[in-house]
Amino acid sequence: MGWGTHHELELYVEAGLTPMEAIMAATSIGASRLPPVNAAEFGTLTKGMSADLLVLDANPLINIRNTLQIDQVMLRGSWVDRETLLP
Repeated sequence: MGWGTHHELELYVEAGLTPMEAIMAATSIGASRLPPVNAAEFGTLTKGMSADLLVLDANPLINIRNTLQIDQVMLRGSWVDRETLLP
């Protein structure tokens, strides 16, 4: 999840969506619209799906900017060692 995604979530909320609606628009709803429709292997936490997820230190339903408070990252089902990403 790059800076652009965090900014997009904020814009959705500023436009009137709830934080939950914004998160759903950026994940499961968006994935369900990709071709072939409803066949994406991502977008929900379901057995057999490709798991990319963030564990946050703060609740994004209270403030969407809390998506920036990242504790852990999972990429394609494996935890990412964030220490190795930055020098």
